Amino acid sequence: MRSTRAPNAWRVRDEDFSPPTNWQLRRHAVNAAIPMVGFGFMDNVIMIQAGDYIDSTLGVTLGLSTLTAAAFGQVVSDVSGTLFGNTIDHIAARSGLPTAKLTDSQRRMRRVRLAGMAGAVGGVIVGCLLGMTTLLFKDLGKNERLRRQREMSTLFSTLMQEGRSLPCVRCALPPLPSKTPARVGAPVLLPSPSSGGAVSVLSL
Repeated sequence: MRSTRAPNAWRVRDEDFSPPTNWQLRRHAVNAAIPMVGFGFMDNVIMIQAGDYIDSTLGVTLGLSTLTAAAFGQVVSDVSGTLFGNTIDHIAARSGLPTAKLTDSQRRMRRVRLAGMAGAVGGVIVGCLLGMTTLLFKDLGKNERLRRQREMSTLFSTLMQEGRSLPCVRCALPPLPSKTPARVGAPVLLPSPSSGGAVSVLSL
């Protein structure tokens, strides 16, 4: 019986299993890195913006820690990455970068997979570092000042409402130095002629 196999079928199979060239590996790494740069940039920018907004609103109102606000910001960032991940891949695919022209057999090779992984890791690191540049344009001490202001407002309101019942002539609230950690409840001893002694008054 006459064989119907093409004359170059075996040669094509041999070429499928030929190792990729260094140019192909570099091109494959670049193609894997480009979409991850966009993903890392978007992930970090959204996490910083969302975490800062949550920290300055719910964090101040409910007394949430900065790490808790950052965790909520990460949730928003992950959801955004899930929703727009395909869009980033589509934009990267249309960027016009030359492909590595790897065969299916070559894509399964260990060195090809390692090159793609290295490119993706490098891309997401570069993207996250670029996203961190938004911190240069933010007031990093704003949220701490808001928390401090809320503590002072609460203390002032309490003293204004209940200060008349205190057995003292006057009440002083000396501010702490700027480098002193914020705390509430430090006693200040003020003399009261009516009581003949000293009384403790809350101070900031």
